[in-house]
Amino acid sequence: MPATDPFITATIGGLETRFSIERLGVCRIGRSPHSTIILDDQVASRDHAMIRRDATGYCILSDSGSRNGTMLNGRQVTTPTRLGDEDVIRIGLQELLFHQPEPSTAMRMPEAPATATMIHLANSLISVLVADLRGYTVLSRELGEARISTLMSEIFRETGELLFRNKSWSQKYIGDAVMAVWLHPNGTVMPDEFAAIIDTIAELRLIMEPMQAKYDLPRALAFGASINTGFAQIGNMGSSAISDFTALGDTVNKAFRLETACKELGCDIVIGKAALDMLIAPIAPAIRPPASHVMIKGYDAPETVYRLMFSDLPRLATLVMTGSDGPATEPADS
Repeated sequence: MPATDPFITATIGGLETRFSIERLGVCRIGRSPHSTIILDDQVASRDHAMIRRDATGYCILSDSGSRNGTMLNGRQVTTPTRLGDEDVIRIGLQELLFHQPEPSTAMRMPEAPATATMIHLANSLISVLVADLRGYTVLSRELGEARISTLMSEIFRETGELLFRNKSWSQKYIGDAVMAVWLHPNGTVMPDEFAAIIDTIAELRLIMEPMQAKYDLPRALAFGASINTGFAQIGNMGSSAISDFTALGDTVNKAFRLETACKELGCDIVIGKAALDMLIAPIAPAIRPPASHVMIKGYDAPETVYRLMFSDLPRLATLVMTGSDGPATEPADS
Protein backbone atom coordinates (compact mmCIF):
# COMPACT_ATOMS: atom_id res chain seq x y z
CA MET A 1 0.00 0.00 0.00
CA PRO A 2 1.49 3.42 -0.90
CA ALA A 3 2.76 5.29 2.13
CA THR A 4 1.49 8.68 3.18
CA ASP A 5 3.50 11.45 4.73
CA PRO A 6 4.35 11.13 8.43
CA PHE A 7 2.44 13.59 10.61
CA ILE A 8 2.02 15.07 14.07
CA THR A 9 -1.31 15.24 15.89
CA ALA A 10 -1.78 17.71 18.73
CA THR A 11 -4.63 19.45 20.55
CA ILE A 12 -4.11 23.15 19.89
CA GLY A 13 -6.65 25.65 21.25
CA GLY A 14 -9.02 22.84 22.13
CA LEU A 15 -8.97 21.37 18.61
CA GLU A 16 -7.10 18.26 17.49
CA THR A 17 -4.91 19.31 14.57
CA ARG A 18 -2.81 17.31 12.12
CA PHE A 19 0.52 18.59 10.77
CA SER A 20 1.96 16.66 7.82
CA ILE A 21 5.71 16.58 7.21
CA GLU A 22 6.69 16.45 3.54
CA ARG A 23 9.88 14.86 2.24
CA LEU A 24 12.80 17.18 3.07
CA GLY A 25 10.30 19.34 4.94
CA VAL A 26 10.96 21.08 8.26
CA CYS A 27 8.36 21.32 11.04
CA ARG A 28 9.33 24.05 13.51
CA ILE A 29 7.79 24.03 17.00
CA GLY A 30 7.68 26.95 19.42
CA ARG A 31 5.99 30.18 20.51
CA SER A 32 7.14 32.10 17.44
CA PRO A 33 4.30 33.00 15.05
CA HIS A 34 6.52 31.69 12.27
CA SER A 35 6.53 28.17 13.73
CA THR A 36 4.69 25.34 11.98
CA ILE A 37 3.22 24.28 15.33
CA ILE A 38 2.64 27.41 17.44
CA LEU A 39 2.56 26.74 21.19
CA ASP A 40 0.76 29.05 23.61
CA ASP A 41 2.91 28.00 26.55
CA GLN A 42 5.41 30.21 28.41
CA VAL A 43 7.50 27.12 29.20
CA ALA A 44 8.19 26.77 25.48
CA SER A 45 10.89 28.86 23.79
CA ARG A 46 10.14 30.91 20.68
CA ASP A 47 12.15 28.44 18.58
CA HIS A 48 11.94 25.35 20.75
CA ALA A 49 12.37 22.23 18.59
CA MET A 50 12.43 21.08 14.99
CA ILE A 51 11.42 17.94 13.12
CA ARG A 52 13.08 17.44 9.78
CA ARG A 53 12.20 14.73 7.28
CA ASP A 54 15.23 13.44 5.41
CA ALA A 55 15.48 12.29 1.80
CA THR A 56 14.86 8.64 2.69
CA GLY A 57 11.59 9.56 4.42
CA TYR A 58 12.54 9.31 8.11
CA CYS A 59 11.98 12.18 10.54
CA ILE A 60 14.60 13.55 12.93
CA LEU A 61 13.71 15.46 16.12
CA SER A 62 16.14 18.12 17.39
CA ASP A 63 15.94 20.52 20.31
CA SER A 64 16.71 24.06 19.09
CA GLY A 65 18.60 25.14 22.21
CA SER A 66 15.42 25.65 24.25
CA ARG A 67 15.47 26.83 27.87
CA ASN A 68 13.45 23.94 29.28
CA GLY A 69 14.25 21.07 26.97
CA THR A 70 12.29 18.69 24.74
CA MET A 71 11.12 15.29 25.97
CA LEU A 72 10.72 12.21 23.79
CA ASN A 73 8.91 9.27 25.37
CA GLY A 74 9.80 10.64 28.81
CA ARG A 75 13.49 11.27 28.11
CA GLN A 76 15.17 14.56 27.29
CA VAL A 77 16.40 14.96 23.72
CA THR A 78 20.12 15.80 23.77
CA THR A 79 21.09 14.86 20.19
CA PRO A 80 19.14 14.66 16.91
CA THR A 81 16.96 11.55 17.25
CA ARG A 82 15.05 9.58 14.63
CA LEU A 83 11.35 9.30 15.40
CA GLY A 84 9.24 6.15 15.31
CA ASP A 85 5.52 5.59 14.97
CA GLU A 86 3.51 6.73 18.04
CA ASP A 87 6.46 8.46 19.68
CA VAL A 88 5.31 11.07 22.21
CA ILE A 89 6.98 14.49 22.19
CA ARG A 90 6.37 16.74 25.21
CA ILE A 91 7.20 20.45 25.33
CA GLY A 92 6.03 22.12 28.51
CA LEU A 93 2.38 21.11 28.94
CA GLN A 94 1.93 20.33 25.25
CA GLU A 95 1.94 16.72 24.07
CA LEU A 96 2.56 15.92 20.40
CA LEU A 97 2.00 12.45 18.93
CA PHE A 98 4.14 11.42 15.95
CA HIS A 99 2.77 9.03 13.33
CA GLN A 100 4.95 7.21 10.78
CA PRO A 101 3.01 5.10 8.25
CA GLU A 102 3.94 1.44 7.97
CA PRO A 103 7.11 1.24 5.82
CA SER A 104 7.40 -1.11 2.90
CA THR A 105 10.14 -3.71 2.54
CA ALA A 106 10.37 -2.94 -1.16
CA MET A 107 13.11 -0.39 -0.68
CA ARG A 108 15.33 -2.39 1.69
CA MET A 109 18.90 -1.90 0.51
CA PRO A 110 21.63 -4.56 0.63
CA GLU A 111 24.32 -3.78 3.16
CA ALA A 112 27.95 -3.32 2.17
CA PRO A 113 30.13 -6.30 3.12
CA ALA A 114 31.21 -5.98 6.73
CA THR A 115 34.74 -7.00 5.76
CA ALA A 116 35.26 -4.12 3.29
CA THR A 117 38.36 -2.09 4.15
CA MET A 118 38.41 1.29 2.49
CA ILE A 119 42.16 1.86 2.64
CA HIS A 120 42.78 -1.17 0.39
CA LEU A 121 40.53 0.08 -2.40
CA ALA A 122 42.41 1.49 -5.39
CA ASN A 123 39.61 2.17 -7.85
CA SER A 124 36.04 2.69 -6.70
CA LEU A 125 32.74 4.12 -7.81
CA ILE A 126 32.13 7.36 -5.90
CA SER A 127 29.85 10.36 -5.83
CA VAL A 128 31.36 13.77 -5.13
CA LEU A 129 29.49 16.73 -3.67
CA VAL A 130 31.02 20.20 -3.99
CA ALA A 131 29.40 23.17 -2.23
CA ASP A 132 30.82 26.67 -2.61
CA LEU A 133 29.83 29.84 -0.75
CA ARG A 134 28.71 32.71 -2.97
CA GLY A 135 30.26 36.17 -2.62
CA TYR A 136 32.91 35.02 -0.16
CA THR A 137 35.63 37.46 -1.29
CA VAL A 138 33.39 40.50 -0.83
CA LEU A 139 32.01 39.16 2.45
CA SER A 140 35.49 38.53 3.89
CA ARG A 141 36.49 42.13 3.14
CA GLU A 142 33.31 43.44 4.77
CA LEU A 143 33.69 41.35 7.94
CA GLY A 144 37.45 41.37 8.43
CA GLU A 145 39.70 38.42 9.22
CA ALA A 146 38.53 37.78 12.79
CA ARG A 147 34.77 37.73 12.07
CA ILE A 148 35.03 35.75 8.81
CA SER A 149 37.24 33.17 10.54
CA THR A 150 34.73 32.74 13.35
CA LEU A 151 31.85 32.44 10.88
CA MET A 152 33.60 29.89 8.65
CA SER A 153 34.78 27.88 11.64
CA GLU A 154 31.19 27.43 12.78
CA ILE A 155 29.96 26.59 9.28
CA PHE A 156 32.71 24.01 8.75
CA ARG A 157 32.21 22.48 12.20
CA GLU A 158 28.48 22.00 11.66
CA THR A 159 29.08 20.78 8.09
CA GLY A 160 31.58 18.22 9.36
CA GLU A 161 29.04 16.87 11.84
CA LEU A 162 26.42 16.74 9.07
CA LEU A 163 28.70 14.81 6.72
CA PHE A 164 29.58 12.37 9.47
CA ARG A 165 25.87 11.72 10.15
CA ASN A 166 25.20 11.25 6.45
CA LYS A 167 28.05 8.71 6.13
CA SER A 168 30.39 10.63 3.87
CA TRP A 169 33.62 8.65 3.41
CA SER A 170 35.85 11.71 3.08
CA GLN A 171 35.51 15.48 3.43
CA LYS A 172 37.78 18.40 2.60
CA TYR A 173 37.56 22.17 3.11
CA ILE A 174 39.22 24.28 0.44
CA GLY A 175 38.93 28.00 1.09
CA ASP A 176 35.18 28.60 1.22
CA ALA A 177 34.32 25.32 -0.54
CA VAL A 178 33.47 21.88 0.83
CA MET A 179 34.13 18.61 -0.99
CA ALA A 180 32.58 15.38 0.28
CA VAL A 181 32.90 11.86 -1.13
CA TRP A 182 30.52 8.91 -0.82
CA LEU A 183 31.56 5.37 -1.78
CA HIS A 184 29.29 2.97 -3.67
CA PRO A 185 30.69 -0.44 -2.66
CA ASN A 186 28.15 -2.40 -4.72
CA GLY A 187 29.46 -0.92 -7.99
CA THR A 188 26.20 0.92 -8.59
CA VAL A 189 24.45 3.83 -6.88
CA MET A 190 21.83 2.68 -4.39
CA PRO A 191 18.84 4.98 -3.79
CA ASP A 192 19.61 5.50 -0.09
CA GLU A 193 23.23 6.39 -0.90
CA PHE A 194 22.16 9.11 -3.35
CA ALA A 195 19.41 10.24 -0.98
CA ALA A 196 22.07 10.97 1.65
CA ILE A 197 23.72 13.40 -0.76
CA ILE A 198 20.42 15.14 -1.55
CA ASP A 199 19.73 15.34 2.16
CA THR A 200 23.15 16.89 2.79
CA ILE A 201 22.44 19.76 0.39
CA ALA A 202 19.07 20.40 2.05
CA GLU A 203 20.65 20.40 5.51
CA LEU A 204 23.45 22.73 4.41
CA ARG A 205 20.74 25.33 3.81
CA LEU A 206 19.60 24.90 7.41
CA ILE A 207 23.16 25.49 8.58
CA MET A 208 23.44 28.69 6.53
CA GLU A 209 19.97 30.03 7.35
CA PRO A 210 20.56 31.46 10.87
CA MET A 211 24.04 32.86 10.18
CA GLN A 212 22.87 36.25 8.89
CA ALA A 213 21.11 37.13 12.14
CA LYS A 214 23.68 35.45 14.40
CA TYR A 215 26.67 37.27 12.87
CA ASP A 216 24.86 40.45 11.74
CA LEU A 217 25.79 39.79 8.12
CA PRO A 218 24.92 42.35 5.42
CA ARG A 219 23.05 39.68 3.44
CA ALA A 220 21.88 36.08 3.68
CA LEU A 221 24.47 33.41 2.88
CA ALA A 222 24.05 31.57 -0.41
CA PHE A 223 25.89 28.66 -1.98
CA GLY A 224 25.98 26.58 -5.14
CA ALA A 225 26.44 22.83 -5.30
CA SER A 226 27.25 20.04 -7.73
CA ILE A 227 27.08 16.24 -7.68
CA ASN A 228 29.17 14.04 -9.94
CA THR A 229 29.51 10.26 -10.03
CA GLY A 230 32.18 8.04 -11.57
CA PHE A 231 35.26 5.98 -10.84
CA ALA A 232 38.26 7.41 -9.01
CA GLN A 233 41.42 6.37 -7.21
CA ILE A 234 40.81 6.46 -3.48
CA GLY A 235 42.92 5.77 -0.42
CA ASN A 236 45.48 7.35 1.87
CA MET A 237 47.21 9.97 -0.24
CA GLY A 238 49.15 11.38 2.74
CA SER A 239 52.59 10.63 4.14
CA SER A 240 53.43 7.94 6.65
CA ALA A 241 52.96 10.54 9.41
CA ILE A 242 49.63 12.00 8.28
CA SER A 243 46.62 10.08 6.96
CA ASP A 244 44.77 11.89 4.18
CA PHE A 245 41.97 9.70 2.86
CA THR A 246 40.79 11.25 -0.37
CA ALA A 247 39.81 10.63 -4.00
CA LEU A 248 41.71 11.67 -7.11
CA GLY A 249 40.77 11.69 -10.77
CA ASP A 250 38.52 13.09 -13.45
CA THR A 251 35.34 12.48 -11.44
CA VAL A 252 36.55 14.80 -8.68
CA ASN A 253 37.91 17.46 -11.04
CA LYS A 254 34.68 17.53 -13.01
CA ALA A 255 32.61 17.97 -9.83
CA PHE A 256 34.41 21.28 -9.17
CA ARG A 257 33.91 22.38 -12.78
CA LEU A 258 30.22 21.53 -12.64
CA GLU A 259 29.75 23.64 -9.52
CA THR A 260 31.11 26.70 -11.33
CA ALA A 261 28.51 26.07 -14.07
CA CYS A 262 25.72 26.91 -11.61
CA LYS A 263 26.21 30.62 -12.25
CA GLU A 264 26.21 30.20 -16.04
CA LEU A 265 23.04 28.08 -15.93
CA GLY A 266 21.28 30.27 -13.35
CA CYS A 267 20.57 27.42 -10.96
CA ASP A 268 21.48 26.31 -7.43
CA ILE A 269 22.63 22.75 -8.17
CA VAL A 270 24.21 21.03 -11.18
CA ILE A 271 24.19 17.22 -11.38
CA GLY A 272 26.36 15.27 -13.82
CA LYS A 273 24.47 12.89 -16.11
CA ALA A 274 26.33 9.83 -14.80
CA ALA A 275 25.01 10.42 -11.29
CA LEU A 276 21.46 9.57 -12.40
CA ASP A 277 22.50 7.05 -15.07
CA MET A 278 24.30 4.90 -12.50
CA LEU A 279 21.40 4.58 -10.09
CA ILE A 280 20.49 0.91 -9.65
CA ALA A 281 17.02 1.85 -10.93
CA PRO A 282 17.70 4.79 -13.30
CA ILE A 283 15.10 7.54 -13.54
CA ALA A 284 13.33 7.62 -16.89
CA PRO A 285 14.64 10.48 -19.09
CA ALA A 286 11.16 11.98 -19.48
CA ILE A 287 10.84 12.77 -15.77
CA ARG A 288 14.42 13.76 -14.96
CA PRO A 289 15.25 17.37 -14.05
CA PRO A 290 15.80 19.80 -16.94
CA ALA A 291 18.97 19.02 -18.90
CA SER A 292 21.53 21.41 -20.38
CA HIS A 293 24.67 21.02 -22.45
CA VAL A 294 27.50 23.08 -21.06
CA MET A 295 31.16 23.54 -21.94
CA ILE A 296 33.40 23.26 -18.91
CA LYS A 297 37.01 24.28 -18.65
CA GLY A 298 39.50 21.57 -19.60
CA TYR A 299 37.03 19.43 -21.59
CA ASP A 300 36.69 19.33 -25.37
CA ALA A 301 33.03 18.34 -25.68
CA PRO A 302 29.90 19.72 -24.01
CA GLU A 303 28.77 17.96 -20.85
CA THR A 304 25.15 16.92 -20.33
CA VAL A 305 24.04 18.07 -16.89
CA TYR A 306 20.83 18.47 -14.93
CA ARG A 307 20.04 21.83 -13.38
CA LEU A 308 17.99 22.24 -10.21
CA MET A 309 16.89 24.88 -7.74
CA PHE A 310 16.84 24.06 -4.03
CA SER A 311 13.05 23.85 -4.24
CA ASP A 312 13.44 20.88 -6.65
CA LEU A 313 15.19 18.68 -4.07
CA PRO A 314 12.01 17.06 -2.61
CA ARG A 315 10.90 15.93 -6.07
CA LEU A 316 14.38 14.60 -6.86
CA ALA A 317 14.39 12.65 -3.60
CA THR A 318 11.06 11.07 -4.56
CA LEU A 319 12.34 10.19 -8.04
CA VAL A 320 15.48 8.60 -6.60
CA MET A 321 13.63 6.55 -3.99
CA THR A 322 10.69 5.46 -6.17
CA GLY A 323 11.68 6.00 -9.82
CA SER A 324 8.52 8.01 -10.40
CA ASP A 325 6.63 11.18 -9.49
CA GLY A 326 4.05 9.04 -7.69
CA PRO A 327 3.57 8.49 -3.96
CA ALA A 328 6.88 7.82 -2.23
CA THR A 329 7.34 4.42 -0.66
CA GLU A 330 9.17 4.71 2.63
CA PRO A 331 12.23 2.53 3.20
CA ALA A 332 12.10 -0.27 5.72
CA ASP A 333 13.99 0.09 8.97
CA SER A 334 16.86 -2.35 8.86
